[in-house]
Amino acid sequence: MIADRGCAERGCACYDPRIDKDGVQMVEAKADELQAGGDHYKTMEIQPWHVMASVLTREEFIGFLKGNIIKYSMRQGKKDSPDADKCRHYMLKLHEVLENS
Repeated sequence: MIADRGCAERGCACYDPRIDKDGVQMVEAKADELQAGGDHYKTMEIQPWHVMASVLTREEFIGFLKGNIIKYSMRQGKKDSPDADKCRHYMLKLHEVLENS
């Protein structure tokens, strides 16, 4: 994953504290290790999407992830929120779910 130097400053979902000294190349982070727009989910003992993944079918959970990708993509710039970063975060989680099939 590639991030620019501003990612850490902006708190983008693509930022990871394992980023190298130049702020360009980083180790691939897992979606569960990241959060855009705060840390309210990361500080929970169980993240909400873990609960959803356990009670929804795989197809339903994939639909939930896709729905949030659409929502945050369409909402970007319309609200004072890091929606593009949230979209990328859900895209990363979807990629992980699809890779683990």
